[in-house]
Amino acid sequence: MPSVIAPRFLFYLLYPVGGATDFLFCRIMKKILFVAMLCLFAVSGYAQKNESSLGFQLNHTSDGGVLGLGVNARHGITEKIRGEVSFDYFFPSGGDLWNLNADAHYIFRLGETLRLYPVGGLTYWNGGGLNSGKLGLNVGGGVDLVLNDRWSLNGQFKYQVISKISQGIFRIGLSYTL
Repeated sequence: MPSVIAPRFLFYLLYPVGGATDFLFCRIMKKILFVAMLCLFAVSGYAQKNESSLGFQLNHTSDGGVLGLGVNARHGITEKIRGEVSFDYFFPSGGDLWNLNADAHYIFRLGETLRLYPVGGLTYWNGGGLNSGKLGLNVGGGVDLVLNDRWSLNGQFKYQVISKISQGIFRIGLSYTL
């Protein structure tokens, strides 16, 4: 049931249904989220226009802990917006599992070597068989740690909202700037 935890948590965060403790928790969380969003918008955004990179990543799903490998290609569309296309193949016991993603990132630069970004996009998830593919949405965030002019280490969490299969995916990878 991990697929209903995140939406239920957000519902309870915005509309408390319990006693005074739930109401106080929600008020505190709303303030923390508001301050966090303010901090994100206070820093300057940055992505190198027309900069492209190729990378690979190690993936781990939140439901069942299935490991996977993936490749990605990123391209800076504007100074602050970057697109990413990625393919991930997972190794479940007893079948094929892969997904194809098209995401957009809005880059926030924190110093010379650290970049944060929210993730939003589409996913095509295939759990084996010819007719088992499903479309879904990606929502999440990530961080890039620039190692030098060409290499960066990145981590990302995205929640894939797919009919009856919604899951979180943790990713850690390495990218090479072309």
